Amino acid sequence: MALYQDFPDLPNLAFRLGLLSQEEDPEMALIYYKQELETRPHFWACRNNLALLLQAQGQFSEAKAQFEWALSDCPEPIAQARIWESLGDLWQAESSAEAIREALKAYQKAHEISPRTPRIYWKIAQIWRARGQLHSAIQVLQNLSYLIPERASVWLALAELQTANLQYRSAEESLETALKREASPQEKAQICLQLAHVQSEAGDLSRAERSLQRGRHCFPHDGFKLAQLSLLPPIYQSQSELEQTRQNWEKALEALADEAGPLQIADPVAEVGSLPFYLPYQGYNDCRALSLLSDIYTRFLPPQPGLPPSAKNGRLKVAVVSHYFHSHSLMQCFGGLIENLGRERFELGFFSLSPLLADATTSRLRQRADHWCELPSSLAEQIQTLLKWQPDIVLYTDLGPHLPTWLLGQYRLAPVQWVFPGHPVTSGSAQIDGFISSCWLDTPEGQCHYREKLLRPEFLPTFVTPPLLPLKQNMRAKWGFTDKHNLYLCPVSLFKLHPLMDALFAEILSQDPQGLILLLDRPQSGLDKSLKARFQNSLGKLAERIWFLPWLNPDAFMQLLLNAEVYLETFPFGSGTTLFSAFACGIPVVALAPEFARGRFAAMFYQQMGLGDLIACDRSDYLKKAKNWATDPDFRAAVSQRILAHNHRIYRYPPALAAFENALIEAHLNAGGRSL
Repeated sequence: MALYQDFPDLPNLAFRLGLLSQEEDPEMALIYYKQELETRPHFWACRNNLALLLQAQGQFSEAKAQFEWALSDCPEPIAQARIWESLGDLWQAESSAEAIREALKAYQKAHEISPRTPRIYWKIAQIWRARGQLHSAIQVLQNLSYLIPERASVWLALAELQTANLQYRSAEESLETALKREASPQEKAQICLQLAHVQSEAGDLSRAERSLQRGRHCFPHDGFKLAQLSLLPPIYQSQSELEQTRQNWEKALEALADEAGPLQIADPVAEVGSLPFYLPYQGYNDCRALSLLSDIYTRFLPPQPGLPPSAKNGRLKVAVVSHYFHSHSLMQCFGGLIENLGRERFELGFFSLSPLLADATTSRLRQRADHWCELPSSLAEQIQTLLKWQPDIVLYTDLGPHLPTWLLGQYRLAPVQWVFPGHPVTSGSAQIDGFISSCWLDTPEGQCHYREKLLRPEFLPTFVTPPLLPLKQNMRAKWGFTDKHNLYLCPVSLFKLHPLMDALFAEILSQDPQGLILLLDRPQSGLDKSLKARFQNSLGKLAERIWFLPWLNPDAFMQLLLNAEVYLETFPFGSGTTLFSAFACGIPVVALAPEFARGRFAAMFYQQMGLGDLIACDRSDYLKKAKNWATDPDFRAAVSQRILAHNHRIYRYPPALAAFENALIEAHLNAGGRSL
């Protein structure tokens, strides 16, 4: 400041002093930049630096104004691109859906000016992914791969997006390309691990195992032992193949559990990569297996930290942890319940773990949140972040599909820890106190399926807004059907089609010559080929009347529900949130009440509606109901009317919300918590 006072006429002196002080004294730098702009208001470089400082201080509106002013004065194209990029960064930091759209526009403008800047490609791809536009994100990274084909990181990011879009063969090609690029032995081992998981998702287990062997050869570590357990086929060709796979898997698990010392794994997300997601679809009681897997992990994970003291007053602090705070089936099912917890009694913290995208659902949850946190990538930092907030209760939306979330579930982070049935199988963790179910979703004998205490309220804690019903249109001709066809819709993910369903499909088609069974397919995954081969072997010529429709957008799917005669529920693993749409349309759902919760959601909803007589009591009754409802229009209409008259009990049902709130408070008090 003294130098500036002594030589006020030295050209650009205030700007230069701002540059010198920007790192150590940003407040002083702000003063210098503003002084420079008083005499040279069109000095765009100075205005750009001022905007960057304002952005760092969180003064977003003022920073935007300064960036835009700098753009209007800047004559240099490369500098213009940098300013547009900075504007994009500024918009993206705001996180709202509108801000993300503006960020994309800014990055695209920067790209138009400077099309060979790799950093901008990355940012555009990240935004497309955050908006759920995977195809557009993939296209951007493919263009980047032409620009810098030597970068392994580009091919790895491209493979990740292709995997998320179920383009397994393309992802495999990208990973093979990454392996040919320069990388350390440890990095090559990790690429081989990713390759094995992609090949396993595509149903090619033999190639997946060879990829694990390649990885061990590059850089051997214990993570490959657990990664081997995650390699399970999504589609089985027969019941005998399924049973043999299960026996081999359990032997491998037992062998790992019997090893003398703990495994040496520093970062399980990087060194293992995945959990055995497809295990519950085999149809067994997985409690012992998943408990054993949890115990194997806890032997090598960092030790359990101590709990900080709870708050002595105030509202009940509830931390909700999820990977899925966006438009996802888990938020469709449980998001409404969580965001409607009473503000007067509950302080809600949302802890988002490696989110896939941000959308309108994300924005709505943020508005409800008393505290919102994007958790860091390190498990140790995640634990400390949650402990610092001092929650009274931790709620997990699910524990099973997502390894980082499941790892957090191995720790005691609050006096009470519950998990929703987003993945309706035990977590296996000794640290989870309660598995949220209902008296209709699990029988009292179902406790043996869980390591957690089984919580069985009268109603499953959901608070779902019923979907808006479109006006029914006759879409049969468009999809290739005639009015004579009886449409048996089975709209589940293909990996839920257990070999035991084949004989049932055969009998349904045999007893109804006009019947067609409709499945929904994502053809880019390639799983339909495996399933078609199985149907050809198990059903013969009847397989010709199992039709695979492409995966539909929500509006088209609602029309399919309105046009089909009946909905076939699968077992031992059935539908989930799709049932909310089905029952809103009034389509009769043919369902059993099998042993495990994973197959009982349709039966549970029937019971909640007071329509338990519509549940098939056995296989013979399932076939009878399927035929009668599909072939007798009057019978079907009567069933449909009963569903429409009672389905309000499965949507925004206040008693379910009130019971859940009371259950949370009771659990808190039983754990020695403060009175509210």
